[in-house]
Amino acid sequence: MVHTRGWLVLCAAILGLFAVRTTAAARNATLADLPFLDDPDIYQDVLDFRRPPAGYEPARTDAEWEPIFRENLFEDLRKFTDRIAEAGGRKLSLRRLGEQLHKLLTHSHGSRVAVVVAIRGGRLYRYLPPGVANSQYLRRRIGRALRLLAVGARALGLALPDCVFTFNLHDTPLCRQLGGCRVPVFSLHKRFDAAANRSIDSDVLLPHLGHPFNRLLFYPWAAKDRRALLRATMQNSMDRNCTRAALARLSASAAGSAVLDAGFVDNKKRDWAMPDKLKRPYVGMSKHARYKFLINADGHVSSSRLGYIMQANSVVLRERSPWIEYYYRSLRHGVHVLEYDAGDVVQLLTEYGDPARDAELRAIANTSQHFVAKFLTPEGKVRYTVRALQEYAALFEGMTPGLMRKLAAGRALSDPRKEGGGLIDVTNAAVEEEQQPAEEDGDEDADEEEGDAATAAGDAGARLDSAGLNAINPKTLKPIVMGTINLRALLYILTNGKLGGDEDRLQRVRQVQLQAGVVPGRGGGGGWRT
Repeated sequence: MVHTRGWLVLCAAILGLFAVRTTAAARNATLADLPFLDDPDIYQDVLDFRRPPAGYEPARTDAEWEPIFRENLFEDLRKFTDRIAEAGGRKLSLRRLGEQLHKLLTHSHGSRVAVVVAIRGGRLYRYLPPGVANSQYLRRRIGRALRLLAVGARALGLALPDCVFTFNLHDTPLCRQLGGCRVPVFSLHKRFDAAANRSIDSDVLLPHLGHPFNRLLFYPWAAKDRRALLRATMQNSMDRNCTRAALARLSASAAGSAVLDAGFVDNKKRDWAMPDKLKRPYVGMSKHARYKFLINADGHVSSSRLGYIMQANSVVLRERSPWIEYYYRSLRHGVHVLEYDAGDVVQLLTEYGDPARDAELRAIANTSQHFVAKFLTPEGKVRYTVRALQEYAALFEGMTPGLMRKLAAGRALSDPRKEGGGLIDVTNAAVEEEQQPAEEDGDEDADEEEGDAATAAGDAGARLDSAGLNAINPKTLKPIVMGTINLRALLYILTNGKLGGDEDRLQRVRQVQLQAGVVPGRGGGGGWRT
């Protein structure tokens, strides 16, 4: 008995010595270990970078950005540039813009989801129809977007063009519901026919500036869970047989459980009692990096979650779908992502689970992570938005500083009140109506960021460089004061007092004129606060 006990003590001592040596051998990862942290002596923990490490800097040259603009922005504008070319170079008219604004703001759906924005000398002005003004969610969406655009353009030294444009705040595209767009309307999502290489909707896409893809996550490749992770929300607008539900069912099956860890963390579908087998616990974004495969699945439109999971050194699976955001046409199957549908995802994961394909998977994960770091950060989104507005303004005859002076003189644009002897600058953190605590956007899987998101550059009035811009969480930006648009005067000037000569349409615009004066403005110059 004593002899046996002695052996047990000796074995425990040896195991203890081995544990001490193993702990002593472990070390923190360094930049030289990126992207896959292959040294077995590295601590198995997630590295979370809030500033880009060397080799992951944002794109800042025309040569770097040209393919992105060509594959996405210029394709969106092709309908209008082709029309100009067919007309012998005659550009779009301001009257056509005014007529479309009138049509949109008298449309039952457009008047509830679209805003009119004007830029003059770097200052922003807006008109919110009553349907938008009465929606806290839509007010916040446009507020965050314009705040980050104003702050970002200044930090990057980019010139915002003088222009007037329409921005659709809803997740679904707008042009088809209007019966077509004669001038560009900006939206966040639309449909694209990849086989025909053409857009189904003619909306021009802009980045969702409320989603800050400003992190990079690294986890040791050899230690990753070999399954594919999906954590999702069932939105009320989604079908119970959508791709997310199909993946959750597969994950609960014998055939799929070996390669999938998929399920819902929240069910917002009011008429569906979700089976317990489809539910899964919440997984924070940093912990997503512990999985070798990460799945993105559409909701009722494309999911903005794609950019978040591309931040990890994992392989991203993107659903084959017509729904796109502004950058999707630059993503290539087998290069940046793997494309799937619910019918072939198990086979795809089984095939790529072969160790012989490990080098291929590493290349895809590395390319995807570099893409998000190079083009999808807050800096990249601001650069894309500014270029889109510049190209948009160039489509019109007369979209010039002279027009904006005319709009100001005609009281279509009203600056904020004078304060301290001068106009409030658009990037000063002054008090506006949006003083409620920040909440998540209501769009698809709006923000997967954890509570410790970077806020060091959250003051909109601070002097920022590009690095500080990429550290911004848009939800922490203090409100800014923007000028207001008098819709009645704007439409009158754009159309030279005419809206096609149709008396019925003139009657409808009078109704819009009444809507424009719902609330007296605090701004000077007889403007309206909307």
